[in-house]
Amino acid sequence: MSHNKRVELSRRSVIKGGLLERVSQVHLWLVSMEIISITAFFALIYSGSQGAVAKVSANLLLTESLALPFWLLLILAGLVGPLVFYVQQSQRQKKAPLAMKEQNLSENADMPAGVNQGASAKSQNALLLCDGAVMVGGLTLRCLIVFAALPVWNGLLS
Repeated sequence: MSHNKRVELSRRSVIKGGLLERVSQVHLWLVSMEIISITAFFALIYSGSQGAVAKVSANLLLTESLALPFWLLLILAGLVGPLVFYVQQSQRQKKAPLAMKEQNLSENADMPAGVNQGASAKSQNALLLCDGAVMVGGLTLRCLIVFAALPVWNGLLS
């Protein structure tokens, strides 16, 4: 492979990396908004405006029978883990601007093209893993809201 083709392939991977960083930035904002929304949801419930039954359902989620999936699957795996990854991605983006990456690539153009793509592939895999964790968290939230309301629907809670 000629020198020019390797440089062009390397620049394409940097552009892809820039897109990956922008996607991580969007995900950072979305996960942050979800955390704020869930916090506001529970603050509204515990304010008393939704009634005593809402507090009982919220207690099922936070401290009682549904607490384990709530805290492990939704909060830890679905929100905090991805949030940490997206924050790290954002910090890496600030430390290594795109222009410096391109300069380093042109200096190291004699390196095999796969070297630069390996780091990008790892970031893409981590991004996909975090996206999957967010989806698991979302599914968990949906199920938990239904399961927390079931005792109310069945008349088991007074």
